[in-house]
Amino acid sequence: MNSLPEKEYRYCVFDFEFVNQDKMAISKMIFINWSPDGAPIKGRVLYATAKESFKKYLDLNTKDYIVCSKGDVYFYLFQLTEKDLIKELDHY
Repeated sequence: MNSLPEKEYRYCVFDFEFVNQDKMAISKMIFINWSPDGAPIKGRVLYATAKESFKKYLDLNTKDYIVCSKGDVYFYLFQLTEKDLIKELDHY
């Protein structure tokens, strides 16, 4: 968490494995866009444009999570339960 820059953008992709309601083992790629509030606006536009190309290159058809502050990171880590995440991702 401390390594997230406050004025630079980052992407994060990880493989989330879970068992759905039908008892099937599922693996979904999750794409997180670190877009801090303190980063330059010009960079935000360039980063958003590059994001779609990057996702296409990786052949990702998944939900995007945009994280703008460390508070958002805490929300996704501690408030959003695994059950909620599975429910969201089961539609992708």
